[in-house]
Amino acid sequence: MSVKDQEGFPPHLIDSSIDEKRQYFADYAVAHTVLNDVHARLISSIRHPYGKQLIFVIGPPGVGKTFLLRWAEDDLREMWRAEQETDRGRIPVVSIEVPSRDTHKPTPKDIYLRVLRALEEPLITQKIIHGDVVMHHNGDGRAVVDSRVTTFRLRYAMEQALKQRRPFALFIDEAQHLFNIAGLALPEIMDWIKSIANMSGVLIVLYGTYEMFEMLDLSDQLIRRSLIIHLRRYGGGNADRVAFLSAINAFQKNMPLSQEPDLLPHWAYLYERTAGCIGNLYDWLAGAYNLALCDSAATVTLKDLKSTVPLSTKRAATMCQNITKDEANLIGLIGEDDAEPRMSDNASKKGTSKGASQGVGSEVLRKSTQVAAPRQSRVGERKPGRDKIGGTGNAE
Repeated sequence: MSVKDQEGFPPHLIDSSIDEKRQYFADYAVAHTVLNDVHARLISSIRHPYGKQLIFVIGPPGVGKTFLLRWAEDDLREMWRAEQETDRGRIPVVSIEVPSRDTHKPTPKDIYLRVLRALEEPLITQKIIHGDVVMHHNGDGRAVVDSRVTTFRLRYAMEQALKQRRPFALFIDEAQHLFNIAGLALPEIMDWIKSIANMSGVLIVLYGTYEMFEMLDLSDQLIRRSLIIHLRRYGGGNADRVAFLSAINAFQKNMPLSQEPDLLPHWAYLYERTAGCIGNLYDWLAGAYNLALCDSAATVTLKDLKSTVPLSTKRAATMCQNITKDEANLIGLIGEDDAEPRMSDNASKKGTSKGASQGVGSEVLRKSTQVAAPRQSRVGERKPGRDKIGGTGNAE
């Protein structure tokens, strides 16, 4: 996965097939402001953890956490390529996803197996021994572990494998599902995760939703050894509004069509129905773009957006309210004093009806950067609230 910064799509795609056009946009990734900042901080913290053992990357659904994980994976692999001649035994990064609960809760044994399988290099054909656990590849090329092995032996094998392969980090996606680990209370789950980091010497990065809030600060030791990174959505402040518009602009310029879409007039509609989350925005625009391709249309229009809108007004409002409450709790904990203000429901609705009906085009982007100058008082003009109301004086 790579983040693309080009101004628009390659011209030859105009004459390509629908599948090629669809695939180009599916692979397109825009490096917007919040994502850039979080990515830079994450990579720096992985390379120089300064005593941290756990990093929590927390944000709302659809904000781009999994994309951030893939981008970080690619960067760490690229860093390792410069060192691999002298460090061939290293695997730069290991990633797993915690499964959600179904009829059974996931267990520590499930996690150990997933990590061990993720550590295996696909080109290795002989058996590998981690600790005293033997792994090999079956006929389909999948890493196989003896199903009779005990949880204790798997834990030891995983620790030894991590020590041998020395990844920069172990990434755990959908980490909020760790709540479901069978047989462990929440404090025990966090002690277990911290113990894995301590015994293996590998930094663990947990990606998840605001549900992870309850995992944080359960003990002084956890506070000291962990870092919280907030991958937030875009709010309604001026800087965030410009960044959100820039993301829309980048997406529309990278839709291979004979006529570039003009989606900026509908920015408030797009914001309202995505709660300011770029991942949600991308999914919506991908659906609208696909609809235009199937209709052999010259461009993507408001009609395409309405036909593929992911959330009704009511559901979008509910999502926004839930995110606002959760992000306020997290911001209060980590002290994000510079967090952007959130767009109010009234402002969003007002902007939606106006933006969706008036063809203001790219002028929206320019005007959004203009901040009204403070009103200057004339000499001798009294400021409101300066004089006291009431008192002992006589009314005239």
